[in-house]
Amino acid sequence: MAITEEDKKERLQFLFGDNPVPPGINLDWPDHHVPFTDLSLDENGRIFTRTFAKTLDNGEYYFDVFDSEGQYVATIPLPASPQVWKKGKLYTIEEDPDGYQYIKCYKVTWKP
Repeated sequence: MAITEEDKKERLQFLFGDNPVPPGINLDWPDHHVPFTDLSLDENGRIFTRTFAKTLDNGEYYFDVFDSEGQYVATIPLPASPQVWKKGKLYTIEEDPDGYQYIKCYKVTWKP
């Protein structure tokens, strides 16, 4: 997936906030994102990797899901990277519009 100008702006905001890039730092952007980031496993061995694709409506990232053997299962949007999978629940760290972080718990069910 190609890196867009919007991707660059988001990354600069994350790294430097509203400040400009400090003097002496030269940014060399690659043409494309790495294939995935944020590897996570659930209790049943499912593998979750965050892609750089986002939903159109609220900007959640899509995660590719693989079974315990590494076979692709699905692509799902999640509001934050999975932190813990425990007893059919997913725990994430999320942030409200004011910048306050909180832990959120989701019940997860899988259809056969």
